[in-house]
Amino acid sequence: MTDILFQIIQIILSMGEVWLCYQLLYSTLVEKEYLNRKEKAVIWANILLFGALVSYNRNIIFYSHNAFLLGVIVTSICATAVFKSRKGLTVSLVVTGYSLIALLDFFFMFLSMMFLDYPTAQDIYHGISWIKVPIFLLSRLTMMGCFFLLKKKGRLFLKNISEYQKILYVSSIIFIVLLRRYQHVMCAMVYGRIPYDGVSSGISLLSLLLIILFGLGLYIKSLLLKKENQLLASKDALMLQNYQDLMRNMEANKEKLHDLKHQFLVLQGYVQEKEYEKLGQYLSEINANIFGLENKIWTGHKILDFILNQKKESAEKKGIDFNICVSALMEIPLSDGDLSVLAGNLLDNAIEACDKIETGKRWILFKLRKHRDMLLIEISNSIGVQPKIKNGELLTSKEHAWMHGYGLKSVRRIVEKNEGVFSFSIEENVFKIQVSFMK
Repeated sequence: MTDILFQIIQIILSMGEVWLCYQLLYSTLVEKEYLNRKEKAVIWANILLFGALVSYNRNIIFYSHNAFLLGVIVTSICATAVFKSRKGLTVSLVVTGYSLIALLDFFFMFLSMMFLDYPTAQDIYHGISWIKVPIFLLSRLTMMGCFFLLKKKGRLFLKNISEYQKILYVSSIIFIVLLRRYQHVMCAMVYGRIPYDGVSSGISLLSLLLIILFGLGLYIKSLLLKKENQLLASKDALMLQNYQDLMRNMEANKEKLHDLKHQFLVLQGYVQEKEYEKLGQYLSEINANIFGLENKIWTGHKILDFILNQKKESAEKKGIDFNICVSALMEIPLSDGDLSVLAGNLLDNAIEACDKIETGKRWILFKLRKHRDMLLIEISNSIGVQPKIKNGELLTSKEHAWMHGYGLKSVRRIVEKNEGVFSFSIEENVFKIQVSFMK
């Protein structure tokens, strides 16, 4: 009965490593909800049958490199048959998953040698032993914890993993070499060819794993930051281009409206001697509307005045009071691109925050003033729910937060680029952002 229970537990643990491998594939290649019954049947056949086969093999020996290679081949064939595309990426993920679990098995085996005598270690390596259960269990739980941490913190990496395919190729080869190396170390230790010292081997294995994973993490993070900077730069350039296009279109429309105004005036002249009073009143109203389309000058800076007028109109359409307070017309020590991105993002955030308020007054106040040799920009707005703050940083409240939050990143990048100062404060139901630059 005890042997049967042991076999059942070992089969479940062996199936668990195949299941974990597929969880990694689900997070990177395809959502399992999109799989049909046939594809799911292939996956579960792989998990159940190969799990049972590996479990049987582990009754004979703790680790078999041939069984490892067979597992990689069978799972890769099943996975590529199901996922169909990106076969190279699929194989590298399978190799990485199986290698890391096997290396963790070695690590916990080496660690257990602190408490086990030499004959017991031989029994574990060759044959059936209950001590295998906690070793295999710990390695799979550790792998599961690392995977779910990666899924939570590295979502952007997982979603764009195809861009790091070459890195995965290299890492999978490194893990196989490492696995082969420590298999020889364990065999030599069990057969008495080298001193029985699992602690030193375990520490060296863990150190190498941490160095490799840390190095890969830093390299991937640098690539992600580079991509993020490119995205921010593209977003900034697109925002400036949109403002410039809008300004050109507005100027063109003004010219057309100006011509149309004169045409109406001419028509008024033709009908002056007639009794077309209603027509004259209608034309006068059109003239008033045409004059009302002109941009108001707030700062004397063409781009900033355009943005202020546009955002003011957008806010007032949503029922938000938008007030502008400028102490004096002044020069602004920012390029048109930086200014459009900074003002556009900050005002968009203020409008979005006010638009979420269901009850109560909704308002925005934009201030621009000069203090000695400094230019001060201050944007205050009412809020319904206080924004989330973590480590002094504002967090987006939008769903799929990893896809958002680039607006404030652009603002901070521009402030740092122009050697400015950025700060924010929250007082009751008022959120205030202040940005200052030396003139």
